[in-house]
Amino acid sequence: MAGNGAYAFTDPGDYEACVNEAKIELVVTGGGQFKAKLTRAELGQLHLLGSQEDLASIAYVGLRPDLVFVAFPTRFNPPPVWGGQEVRAGDIVFHGRGEHVHMRAAGPSEKGSLH
Repeated sequence: MAGNGAYAFTDPGDYEACVNEAKIELVVTGGGQFKAKLTRAELGQLHLLGSQEDLASIAYVGLRPDLVFVAFPTRFNPPPVWGGQEVRAGDIVFHGRGEHVHMRAAGPSEKGSLH
């Protein structure tokens, strides 16, 4: 999906398909109704992406090989785990081209990325 905007989802599959910067395989591990939001802002060659998920989940993320990503969590309670490492306030994660990473959130999560 290209362009600026904010999008809301109640189906994990629709949410996965909307993120064209990566291949996401999401497994919702929390009980309840899935809700997610995705916000995009394109500023010339710089693209900002923010996401918010309301339930605990585990994701396998394969980033596109033609993009370089800088990612950062914006919600830390409970702390997310990316690539086996707990991510804390102030942490920034640099991802290589085509990198694959597991992400785990024990509750609601929020994260942002630049590419």
